[in-house]
Amino acid sequence: MPRVIRIFRFRLAEPQFDNELRRVLLPDLLLTDGVLDVYGGRRDRPNPDERIVASVWADRESMLAALGESIEGSPFHPELLDLSTDRELRICELEFGDRDDSIGRPAVLRLVEGTVRPGELEAYVDEARRGTVADRDAGRGPLALYLGCMGDDAFMTLSIWPDWATLQDATGGDLDRPIATRHAERLVDWTASHYEVMGPD
Repeated sequence: MPRVIRIFRFRLAEPQFDNELRRVLLPDLLLTDGVLDVYGGRRDRPNPDERIVASVWADRESMLAALGESIEGSPFHPELLDLSTDRELRICELEFGDRDDSIGRPAVLRLVEGTVRPGELEAYVDEARRGTVADRDAGRGPLALYLGCMGDDAFMTLSIWPDWATLQDATGGDLDRPIATRHAERLVDWTASHYEVMGPD
């Protein structure tokens, strides 16, 4: 069965939800059957109090058993639901995923969402896979990278980085143009969102 990636984005309805994320939600999620990787992230611009919880699962069945079909109907800590607002959930199957904790500690979470030119999704995925391996071999890659496809030539890439400088070096960005990506010639449109990693306490 294919692995899946689950992206839950929301805004804080109450400031104390950050504490609940670190103390309760993220640690408990890491202990859930079928989960392979979990990250929380925070940012305050452009949307105030925006947060993200990204998780990777061995299969869709494990994810649904633990978290349910929707945020509102989830059996996972429903008592904390009202602490969040503007909730958004996206789930897709992974094309490939890789993790290497030896590079450093998680500090920056990057989520790229985009659409490739018709017929070029397979080539884009292959280039992304080879580029990740090359970056790792050069000692400048992400700690983790997961790429999933959502149909209609759309994709989503979650990557975790030890620092902003490493991310800029690998993606081709710089301080004047920080939102950059490789293989942009294959893309019709894309966005990149960056978050400070919130680890479980």
